[in-house]
Amino acid sequence: MSFYKKFERYDECAPAGVLLPKINIESRYYKELGLRKNASNLNFLRALCWKNMQEYGLTKKDKGYLDRMTMELEILEELGFIDYILLNWEVLNFCKEKNIPTGPGRGSAAGSLVLFFLGVTKVDPIKYNLFFERFVSRSRAKKIKGKDGVIYLDGSLLADVDNDIAYDRRSEVINYINCLTIQLAA
Repeated sequence: MSFYKKFERYDECAPAGVLLPKINIESRYYKELGLRKNASNLNFLRALCWKNMQEYGLTKKDKGYLDRMTMELEILEELGFIDYILLNWEVLNFCKEKNIPTGPGRGSAAGSLVLFFLGVTKVDPIKYNLFFERFVSRSRAKKIKGKDGVIYLDGSLLADVDNDIAYDRRSEVINYINCLTIQLAA
């Protein structure tokens, strides 16, 4: 008897992927951006980027920044990453509001102008000639349709954001994420 014959085949597994949550943004942020509460998360993200772009002293005349931001938002939307980006913003925004020290952002995430405008990273990718495609690209991001009909993102190819958070305050952030996760699941 072969070693493998001792095992039963199990076909009910979910794919090896990630199901991203849908983010519900607090209404106070819509008010700050002059948006209606029913604005899509893409429109919220676009407005947030535009507001922060202006805070950096950039305008529509800064075509390189505007074109790059538009391109990144299109790709993030196409690949289903809008809520993922907003989740990272939500966590780093919590840290900012609670005066929890964070790092400048590391790795491929530093190539995202959107993440820079959100304050998730503190590195201007245009100034340093960093490529967005190192963070996420159409060719690397793969979607998997599960047997349940749900679309999952290939976890091994998911754009990752390295968030360095002060060691002595991480438990606060973990508790916040747990509460946020519970709210998202409800």
